[in-house]
Amino acid sequence: METNLNLQDIFTANENVLSKKRSIKSIIRSLIIIVIGIIAAVMVMLMLEDRMSSTYLLSISASTILIITGFIMLIWGGNELIYIPTKSVVSEYSIYFNPEESSRLVDAIKSGNMQIIKKMKLEPNGGLRLDVLFSTDHKFASCQAFKYIPHSYEAITEVCQIPETEKDSFCQMVKELNVKQNQ
Repeated sequence: METNLNLQDIFTANENVLSKKRSIKSIIRSLIIIVIGIIAAVMVMLMLEDRMSSTYLLSISASTILIITGFIMLIWGGNELIYIPTKSVVSEYSIYFNPEESSRLVDAIKSGNMQIIKKMKLEPNGGLRLDVLFSTDHKFASCQAFKYIPHSYEAITEVCQIPETEKDSFCQMVKELNVKQNQ
């Protein structure tokens, strides 16, 4: 059950206001791991004279693993989605529901009355999924519903922009549902 595949659909529908950028936190984390690996390797070389001891070989191996891990994280490190107008980070959420709630979810999205979703029955990894993207400042919010058809999820609604008046309450509701779902 691939989540990011369908979040890509929401990204594509909003690509004029969303951008993927390298995460500064990810870059810093990678560089710290590389530096720790280099410092550890230098310290081991300076402190241990017996180059054939198991302690020396184990320490050099651990340092090398740290350095390689840091470089891998640097190359394939985390990207983050940015809402271009306000330059705020966009969070991704997937909320799962009981498949019997399909018509209620579609009605909620089409009518723009997102508070209906709050009353729906959650089901971990259920057959009905609501993918949501919203910015940390709540100036951008978008969602799309999917239904599980064996081996994949298929869209049952178009990508929906949350109305301006509902964005704050919708984002708060999604955070609450996500917490409930993960308990």
